Amino acid sequence: MKQLRCYLNTLQQKNLNLVDILLKHVNEYGDSELMLFGPNFMISELPPELINYLHETAKLMVRAGFEEEFSKVYINCRRECLEECLINRLFSLQKINLKNEHQRVRYVDTVIKRWITASEIALKILFPFEQRLCDHVFSGFTSSATRCFTEVFHGTTFQLLNFANEVVHGSPSIWRLFKMLAIFETLHYLIPKFQLCLDSSMNETAVTVQNRLGIAISDDWFRKNQVKFQQELELYQRKTWNKVLEFLKLDNNDYVAPNDNVTAELLKEKLKLFNKYFDEMYRIQSTWSVYDKKLREEIIISVGNTLLPVYGIFIGKFRDCFGVHANEYIEYGMFEIQDRLNNLFLQKR
Repeated sequence: MKQLRCYLNTLQQKNLNLVDILLKHVNEYGDSELMLFGPNFMISELPPELINYLHETAKLMVRAGFEEEFSKVYINCRRECLEECLINRLFSLQKINLKNEHQRVRYVDTVIKRWITASEIALKILFPFEQRLCDHVFSGFTSSATRCFTEVFHGTTFQLLNFANEVVHGSPSIWRLFKMLAIFETLHYLIPKFQLCLDSSMNETAVTVQNRLGIAISDDWFRKNQVKFQQELELYQRKTWNKVLEFLKLDNNDYVAPNDNVTAELLKEKLKLFNKYFDEMYRIQSTWSVYDKKLREEIIISVGNTLLPVYGIFIGKFRDCFGVHANEYIEYGMFEIQDRLNNLFLQKR
């Protein structure tokens, strides 16, 4: 057993080194390129003699009647490795106190991004790797491979689901709603992949969490929290689109069209800045995803109601000033602005 633990510890260290490579890649390039990796990445980087030793040891101990003892040692070591990889290094859950509301507000955005990344790495790389490793080690002993694999990832899966469950709690806001939608969408994608692997209790936990998130983003949620929703929507506009509107503002009091004292050069500069920042805002928010169709429609309508009238007045006065030459500077008509707004929040996972 001592030698077995030594080999398993060696395997764990090599796994941790590979996870560090994954984490470095995510930090440098984001998680959009995770498809470059896969379970084969983990398997191919392991020494074949290490896996062969574990397989031969499994055969000897199973045939000698020590299947339970071998499985217990294997499960404990692999569970510890997976928890270190997924929870401590990728997710860093232990650093967050979810019961502290101040810390929740301050850190939850970053933590949810890490949760989504950790869940995707678990789904696409770590869990498939563990399953293949079990298949290699317990080759010829299918029931043992299935049982060990299920017990290995049971604990880490529960911790990931428990975090998703915690996010449902707290005062409602459009900011939290976006985060719940991101988690809901991830679970919607993740759960079917593991329904055949998860035991009944874990399946029930996953579905319960998803259902609670679904309730939190339902029509009833909007109805009960309409005032708060409106406040947060206004905050979103002030921090994003209202900054774009500043370039159409011609005095310190309100959004009015230019008067006779505003020079043509000033108008051209304002329109140039508006075009630049409108393009940037469109580029950023067109990569965002809003799972709920009604929420997406309400946001787009609200932005359009704020932006289009002001832009229309500005463009009207711009045409008055430049006449037939106005089109040399105007990049967007009213319909083109609306078309771009209609294409916000369409990013699919």
